[in-house]
Amino acid sequence: MRRKIAISVIIVLILAAIGLPQIKEWHDNSVVDFADETMGQVLCNSCNSFYMSDYFTLENITYNDLKTQKLEIDTGYIGYYDTLLDLKYCTGAERLIINNGIGENEDAYFVSQGEINREVSQKEVEEIQEELGKVLPKMKKLKWLMLSREGGVEWTSVDFLKNQKSIEDLWICNCKATDYSVLKTCVSLKEIVIEDSELSEADDLIGLKNVENIYIYDTPLAENPEEIKKLQEAYPDADIYY
Repeated sequence: MRRKIAISVIIVLILAAIGLPQIKEWHDNSVVDFADETMGQVLCNSCNSFYMSDYFTLENITYNDLKTQKLEIDTGYIGYYDTLLDLKYCTGAERLIINNGIGENEDAYFVSQGEINREVSQKEVEEIQEELGKVLPKMKKLKWLMLSREGGVEWTSVDFLKNQKSIEDLWICNCKATDYSVLKTCVSLKEIVIEDSELSEADDLIGLKNVENIYIYDTPLAENPEEIKKLQEAYPDADIYY
């Protein structure tokens, strides 16, 4: 009896080993089922911009198309979307701008011609922050990330940046969080820009090995000579602006 069970288990494992790669290949080459069609169209536009074409549409873009491209994604105002979770498919993306103003040549311009179309509540901002905590770990090739202030959005946490090891350039605007120590887990950071935010402790930024430039504007830290001195001593070869 035990022998028959063991043989059955082995057969199941063999079939799974053969079948799972085929299932994955089928999924990767199937058309994306977007949670938010507006985001889906923006990502189609990003792929078209990358290739300088108009080939990609909601009807033909695949998971593999999004996964393999070194996209530069500018979402524009977060109020354009019900969710940002579709960004998780863009695992090859190298540049991501969240909630910035956009010009007429940008991929999200079609949504509302660059205008603010609705007010975003603080609860929605916090939900977006939770979504970024799910999305960013999947974007393992991301080098440049910006969190901006469009529509007066105030970020309240940066915890979603934990262990983002690929990010080299980080720009945070209008963030009311008081604890930025999670940035020390972003070990590849070369340039840090924190503007109009509540960063007050130099220690939150000290301990990184690759820092070349730090820009600190309109923050408590920028107004504290002792904290600035700590930064300068920690990074004697970096350019520090405040």
